Amino acid sequence: MKPSYDPNALERRVRQKIQGVMQTFWVVCHPGFERTIATEIDAILAGRFEKGTPVPSGSEPNIQVHFGGVEFQGRIEDCWRINALARTPSRISMRIDEFRATQFPELVRKVSEIPWELYLSPHAKGQIQVTSRNSRLIHTDAVEERVGAGIQQRLAPWRDALPEEPGKHELPQTILVRLENDRCTLSIDASGELLFKRGFDKFTEDAPLRDTLAACILQKAGWEKMSHLIDPMAGSGTFTLEALLARAPHHFPGLVRRFCFEEWPNFRVAAYNHLLKSLGIPVDKAPLLSITTCDIDSKAVQTIRANLDVLKLSSSACVQLRQQDFFTFTPEVKDPAHTLVVLNPPYGVRLPQGTYDFYKHIGEHLRKHFRGCRFAIVCPSPEDAEALELRWEHRQISKNGGLEIGVVIGWVS
Repeated sequence: MKPSYDPNALERRVRQKIQGVMQTFWVVCHPGFERTIATEIDAILAGRFEKGTPVPSGSEPNIQVHFGGVEFQGRIEDCWRINALARTPSRISMRIDEFRATQFPELVRKVSEIPWELYLSPHAKGQIQVTSRNSRLIHTDAVEERVGAGIQQRLAPWRDALPEEPGKHELPQTILVRLENDRCTLSIDASGELLFKRGFDKFTEDAPLRDTLAACILQKAGWEKMSHLIDPMAGSGTFTLEALLARAPHHFPGLVRRFCFEEWPNFRVAAYNHLLKSLGIPVDKAPLLSITTCDIDSKAVQTIRANLDVLKLSSSACVQLRQQDFFTFTPEVKDPAHTLVVLNPPYGVRLPQGTYDFYKHIGEHLRKHFRGCRFAIVCPSPEDAEALELRWEHRQISKNGGLEIGVVIGWVS
């Protein structure tokens, strides 16, 4: 029987096969913070981030935590929610298919049998990213070529049936191919640019902390229960900005950026705009009283001030910004139990004389002037963490910009 290339029939199939059923999504995480990210995803999917809009019955999330990622089942709108609202993940993709393949003709045939018209416009532009491990199809360039051929074979007849719309397909679509033990898993990237890119043209100093990693650290440290943040080695102000925006009632990470899912055949502009209007922050967060932000470098202070301007937060009365050396900074802490001190000290090439004595000095200053406060400190090595001489509850190993780092979290005693 000759296949139908009727656009109306395709629209019905998209509703039935994509919008109407649960999908499997993969969330790329900062290593070590998988459970922190899973907790945030659970809160979003449970509807606690939406104003008066409970999640429909029967769509409760099924979340599984793995090393380096979180997998969950949800509806396509849940993918929109996570991309728009979550502060901690790095990227989100949707599972398309999984099958066994040991030869290239078999790979092309099975890829061409997938109904790609449900996931991609026939005019979409993009790329294919391949990883292969313990599989006979080990040559990633050859795999990329065959997968691309299979996709084009399926989509080619749809190009005439669905004329290209001017102004669309500006965002490149990425197909993710993972071959492991001769099993081929195909996914489509839903996010586009990594999610630490919030859509604002931020100014940065040397070696900035990624926004998503800063959000992970803040959430792991229990920032939602705190009323005062002290960011005394602020650099570009990433901790300050993330903490401030996490409490802003009408501000969320995806507010001003675009995502790849906006060009999928199942995307509905009106439904997405309605969703954005309903998004907010959880009502159970403690009220934000103040943020104290410092850096020894006058240029860094100017950078933070510029970022507050970019984010339209320069008028926020709760932020106290000043140029000051951390080791001469002795704030009056009125409520230590609800005060969080976050530190991303210089390390590596920014501190060529070594870090052990530097971190030892940090620990001494904290014990003397910040007793009773919560702390979260980025440490480049276990030796530096030990040099602090602080008791911590958690020590997470993660990565920032390809460099392995540790983060210690606890109370100053």
